[in-house]
Amino acid sequence: MSYNEKYIVIHNSDFDLDILKNYLGKEYKIIEGRFFTEVRSEIFNKEIIAVFGAIDNKDLSAINFMRSMMEFNSITQRVVFTKPLDQQILKKAINRAHIDYLLSYPIDEKELAIFIRKIPRRFNKLNKPFEKFDVLTEVAEDLLSQNEKFREQATSDSLTKLLNRRSFNSVLKRFWENSIKKDVSFCMALLDLDFFKKINDTYGHNAGDAVLRTVGEIMNSNQRTGIDFAFRYGGEEFAILSSATTLQEMELYVIRLLEIIRNTDFEIGESEPIKVTISAGVCSSDNSKSIENLVEQTDESLYQAKETGRDRIIVFNKQEELV
Repeated sequence: MSYNEKYIVIHNSDFDLDILKNYLGKEYKIIEGRFFTEVRSEIFNKEIIAVFGAIDNKDLSAINFMRSMMEFNSITQRVVFTKPLDQQILKKAINRAHIDYLLSYPIDEKELAIFIRKIPRRFNKLNKPFEKFDVLTEVAEDLLSQNEKFREQATSDSLTKLLNRRSFNSVLKRFWENSIKKDVSFCMALLDLDFFKKINDTYGHNAGDAVLRTVGEIMNSNQRTGIDFAFRYGGEEFAILSSATTLQEMELYVIRLLEIIRNTDFEIGESEPIKVTISAGVCSSDNSKSIENLVEQTDESLYQAKETGRDRIIVFNKQEELV
């Protein structure tokens, strides 16, 4: 907001307010308009100290103008010059536009001088809580921004942008507690890149990082909102936790992921794109006695997938494998 300069708005009408303009022009920047729509864009993001207008029995247009200014900023001081009015018109002006000051018209310079000193003082007094709130808001936003940054650093893997191992432990614990308290089963999958060491040895670690990054992008973009949580488990190993999911649903979901990865051309820099495959093990919380048991069974299924040819999924406690 522009606080370096002070602004005054004057409602244009048939009233002669030149004395006011000359008086205020020395200290304030003046914005003029007959209708609020004419000044709306000009007053946006500016600190408007006061709005001036004049009314009489024939011209009450300043009342609606003042009303709009009040709705734009309630602490902007509303000052009306007026000739003697009947009670109904005066009541309308006060009730509709909540006039702060009524001054006599034609303009009395001595009276004007007194109120010109009062107006900014009252505005500043009303504005102080808002200034304090702005400062507190700015501090709070900075803290929230820092906290969010620290949270991301603490829970996300910088290379793949997936959740990290620390997050995995936290989410797994929460899922397990829900499965006991609310009888909501969930599934876990462990996925391991096949022959990843060979990729690093042949093309270099930058190529290996590029592969991990692409796998992370695929897993991120294929998560089902509110169901799947994908993690970098460690090295070239990944994990998925899926809430309220049957073993069959998890199996099909992981098969689809393996297929997407298998059909992807992995860009690794200046060399030709390469193909990558993944082995996976899957288990359900329904088949496990504890968190440790679930991780152990899923890891055992992954081991079987690697030992029986790779590029496949093994489901714990299920006889057949799906390739």
